[in-house]
This record gives sequence, structure tokens and C-alpha cells, in this order.
Amino acid sequence: MELQVTADFHKIVRGAADIAVRTAHLGEPSLIYRSVGKLAYGVFADASYLKRFPHVTPAIADSIALLAPLDMLPQMRAAKAASLDRAQVSVSSFAAQLEAVRRGIGVAVLPRMLANGLIELFPELHIPDMDVYMVTRPQALKQTHIKTFYAILEQVMVQTLGVKNGDVNAVPLTIKD
Repeated sequence: MELQVTADFHKIVRGAADIAVRTAHLGEPSLIYRSVGKLAYGVFADASYLKRFPHVTPAIADSIALLAPLDMLPQMRAAKAASLDRAQVSVSSFAAQLEAVRRGIGVAVLPRMLANGLIELFPELHIPDMDVYMVTRPQALKQTHIKTFYAILEQVMVQTLGVKNGDVNAVPLTIKD
């Protein structure tokens, strides 16, 4: 098994990967998309930042922005529309953004599940959730080892992201011997 973490959309249709976890549904008709949940977002800061700026508002917060094309995500656009657009620092990855917040450099729009130890600000701002999908080719699921891994990964993703019962796109695969 190889695991590659990238923001690129590899051509699963052409066999570049057997399974992908995506945050966008590209609508390829020859692929299987299964919704495994949503990432809830909020605006977060470290306590050290709030000690320096105790009366911070969206209009005066030093935000840690994402560089293009990540700056066009609905979560980032919603924050900008809510006046959280005073970026002192822009970074090219979510990992760098999270680290900058943890070091007290500013505030950022982050998934709640990654914000352990940080303080959520501006709960009145509506930051949309991000849909998460598992994507594969029907041919890949004919291979027992891929089908088994897919089912295990799906179970972990659903437990982590909390897909609700009744989501028809999240019906688990049954593994038969």
C-alpha cells in the first residue's frame, strides 16, 4: 500500500490510484463516490494571540490566509465575506496554517477536529462544512485486498466524520469471503 497526501486530483479513472479521499465531487460517471461525512469549520486562535489582542474582532484580526487555489474554498470565501480578510501571512498548506495559529501568529479558518487546544472565535460567523467523499473505480473493488481496505477505511472515516444514518451515499460495502 502506498499513501500519498496531495491537493492534486489524480486521474482515478485511468488507474493513477485505487482509492481517493476527496473534498469535492467531480461528477465522473465511471467512479463510485461515497459520502463519508463533513468537516465542520470555525475560526480559531491560540491563547497567546488572544492575550496580546483580547478584544479582537473579525475586522481587525490578523488572519493566516491560504494561497491560491486554496483561498477559493467556500470556507475561506465565507470568512472573507465576514470581514476576516486582513491577512498578515499567507501559506500554501493547511499544515503550515495550523502551525502558524498554534504559534500565536494570528487566527485562521480551520476544521474543528484539528483545532485541539485552540480557542474558537466568532461563533456567530457561518463557515460552511466541507463534504468528504471516498472515491474509487468499480474495477478496483473487484480485487479483494482493495475492497477490504476500502471497507475498513470507510468505517474509520464515517466514525471520525460522523456521517448520519440514512445517508444513502454512505452505505457500507459488505465483504464476502
